Amino acid sequence: QVAILCKTPRTLDELWMEFRFGVGGRKAAKNFTREERGKCRHNYYRRNVLWRQVALMIRAGESAQTAIDKIRAVYGEGTSVTKTLNLMLADRKNGGNPQLRV
Repeated sequence: QVAILCKTPRTLDELWMEFRFGVGGRKAAKNFTREERGKCRHNYYRRNVLWRQVALMIRAGESAQTAIDKIRAVYGEGTSVTKTLNLMLADRKNGGNPQLRV
């Protein structure tokens, strides 16, 4: 399978699906090797903040959909994927958003 990330994910749900199962017949991002992550380093780094937060919330007992809905509620329902990731990256520098701490 091809290890390429989606060019323009439209929703946070699509990003999570890309991580867990792959999109469009591509390899799931969680199964990327070190070399494959390196080829799409910038996008992988930016999306990883969401993937880690959802995985953390799942480990705390929530479903993936509930976790994504909470993230959407915190950063705004109509907020674009890019803006959400930018805000999450900024929050990560300060220890994460207090509303999302588990």
